[in-house]
Amino acid sequence: MKAKKTSKFTSLTTYIPDHVADAIKDHAAKVELPISRIIAQMVDKTFSSDDPFGYDLTLPDADEFEDMTYADEGGKLLDFLRSLDDGMSLDMLMLCRHNMMIPDREVLLAVFADCLRLDLIEGYEPKRRVGYPAYPEGYLYYRIKNRPRKRTKRDAKQYDQYLRLKKKFEGED
Repeated sequence: MKAKKTSKFTSLTTYIPDHVADAIKDHAAKVELPISRIIAQMVDKTFSSDDPFGYDLTLPDADEFEDMTYADEGGKLLDFLRSLDDGMSLDMLMLCRHNMMIPDREVLLAVFADCLRLDLIEGYEPKRRVGYPAYPEGYLYYRIKNRPRKRTKRDAKQYDQYLRLKKKFEGED
């Protein structure tokens, strides 16, 4: 339903992982309510909790697990990060854990901590996107360490400009 100016509702667009969307659709069909109402009820229920929107992403200590305990899951995490152009934040990785075939939250946190400890992934501050709110201080995206960055159209234009200038100045010698 599109919201009118006099309405008490606001229309929102959001992106959520497929498995979350599927679960919401399944529940909406089961209880015969619109998806928007299911989402509004979930958010309202969250507001009444002790820690609204609290999303615990505490990493386990390195001594809590043995090396290579989750080697298969580590490969899944690295494959998932490899499929992304710009990396992803830990909270979004947690939401996408089913896409990685690592459904257990604690296992994903242990795998993530192990990959950080082994220096396989690195954190970096994402650039602010125009029209979006600024990220909080200390908010990091993660990517595979030392992975070559994908060349963008801007990179190609800058390189073409560099070659033209180089040719121009070589001709003046």
